[in-house]
Amino acid sequence: MKKELYIHIGAHKTGTTALQFFLSDNYSLLLQKNLLYPQCFRSNDNITDTRFDAYRKGHHHLGWHFMQNKKVFKKNFSFSDALRREMDATHTSRVVLSSEVFEEEPEQLDQKWKAIANAFSDFDIKIIFYIRRQDEFIVSAYSTILVNHPTFKGTVADLARKYLNGEKLVPINASIDYFDKLQTLSKFVGKPNIVVKVMEKEQMPGGLFADFLGIFQLPLTNDLVIPDRGKSNQSYTEEMLDVLRILKNVYGHEKFEQFVARLPRNSLGKPNMLNYRKRKEILEQYKESNAKLAKEYLNRSNGELFLGKLNKEETNRTFFEGITKRKLARILGDLALQQK
Repeated sequence: MKKELYIHIGAHKTGTTALQFFLSDNYSLLLQKNLLYPQCFRSNDNITDTRFDAYRKGHHHLGWHFMQNKKVFKKNFSFSDALRREMDATHTSRVVLSSEVFEEEPEQLDQKWKAIANAFSDFDIKIIFYIRRQDEFIVSAYSTILVNHPTFKGTVADLARKYLNGEKLVPINASIDYFDKLQTLSKFVGKPNIVVKVMEKEQMPGGLFADFLGIFQLPLTNDLVIPDRGKSNQSYTEEMLDVLRILKNVYGHEKFEQFVARLPRNSLGKPNMLNYRKRKEILEQYKESNAKLAKEYLNRSNGELFLGKLNKEETNRTFFEGITKRKLARILGDLALQQK
């Protein structure tokens, strides 16, 4: 009988980094609950390319290895054998891998997942896929893309237009047409083996970690360590994002990166930079696709995927129009004080 291999593929901006810290930090405790978060794919003993050591909480090296034939692991390394050895040594029968890289590069998704399915053909593969309402995704992705993309210097409205036109920008090189992506993945694991979870408070009242453990019929007990918020990907306030956008246009990406590294903690926040009309436009584009996903993967006959509603009170709200002189002065003052 094949043993279960769960592959958590994101999506991006659904708390994936926090989950990877949670799984890694609770490695030993989860073993006691018959759930293995493998170390063999995160170990220097097996990996030849150590440029990405900062990403060791997740299994990103596996995704990179199967993408474009990038050989990250040592020659003749057997993924299946290594995993079985760790399972035998830890006496576990359930495994979970986690990396957003597994959902990236839409044009290579077929090739990547064919290779993954072949590498773990003696396991019963199941996919875990968390999704987020597309307008919320774009707002959250804006901070990551503005800070990390070497050439993007636009506003959140510019980013929304790019997604509506089907463009994707690194480091989040992934489509937000979730149904289309799942149709590709289902060819390799089958629809019944895809677990779709919706990241919104209405659909996971116990929070992300409890929701994730629920997939394995495990409770979120007090002995499990919850990672602090500083270990997850942070966003910035609307005002700080506007300062960053201006600085990137003025100084270029290299000097801009040095500035970002020295930002004060009080610049973090939850931006809301899209008005009702733009959010509705985004959701209208994915309305049919989202309804298909709800019906075919969640068995919801009404086709309702997301339960959270748009705030119509923001109908006349404009896009974020830029930072005021007073708030700019406060930010610059905080930065100056930080240098003392």
